[in-house]
Amino acid sequence: MSGFTTRRAAWGLGLVAAAALVAGYGARMADAAKDGKAAQNFVGVGDGYWLPAFQVTDLSGQRHQLSDYKGKVLVLHFWASWCPYCQKEIPKLTQLAKEFDGKGVRVLSVNSDQEPSKLEAFLKEHQLPYPVVADQQAGRSIFGQYGVSGIPVTFVVGRDGRVAKRLNGSADILGTVESALK
Repeated sequence: MSGFTTRRAAWGLGLVAAAALVAGYGARMADAAKDGKAAQNFVGVGDGYWLPAFQVTDLSGQRHQLSDYKGKVLVLHFWASWCPYCQKEIPKLTQLAKEFDGKGVRVLSVNSDQEPSKLEAFLKEHQLPYPVVADQQAGRSIFGQYGVSGIPVTFVVGRDGRVAKRLNGSADILGTVESALK
């Protein structure tokens, strides 16, 4: 076989594999529809989906896992201390942590800073009233697991454990949480 023919055959096999993957996903979705289950019963990182599970330790040493927040509204915020857009979200998150705690709302933030000393200095200066997880210390990256590449990103997770809304960039976090509480 020539190099061209070999590449063409490999390309064709790749198309067949992709078609099989799509067909399998489509079959799962069709089966879910027959059973009366919506697509939202699948794990994913979009609105209406169940988030992938995680277990992490925050910077104060407390363990957190997604299941700890069942029955509460979770605001899962991805950020970095050097990001000016992320810094603008801190007052909203602080308000949520302080004023909405009694209403069953919890804030957990995941930070992407690569230098722990800079994050520690930022936290010492700003005294955030909610737990902070350093993604670099989380073992398996939560940023990677949740497909977060740009920041800030905030997941508002409803009491049922499904994503009520994925917010990219600066957003109306308070309004989204109020809607999730209804």
